[in-house]
Amino acid sequence: MIKYLLVFNYVRATGKIGLSWPPEGTAITCHCKDPEEYAHRLFRFFRECDRENIRTICCEMPPPEGIGQALRDRLQRAAEEK
Repeated sequence: MIKYLLVFNYVRATGKIGLSWPPEGTAITCHCKDPEEYAHRLFRFFRECDRENIRTICCEMPPPEGIGQALRDRLQRAAEEK
């Protein structure tokens, strides 16, 4: 199972959203308590990263059940957009 959509060394100009706590030094973070909160906050987080000129966002993949599956699908599509 894929845990993260992007896997790389975290740098200061990085945003991270997901269900687990981010590593220290991540510029912008969004820790969500469950997949429902994750889905609710995702696009607001993307807009915040855009305002702060964050160019790399690490999105933790939620469990593939319920709303988590729809969220996984949306994250995959977002990663493919150019």
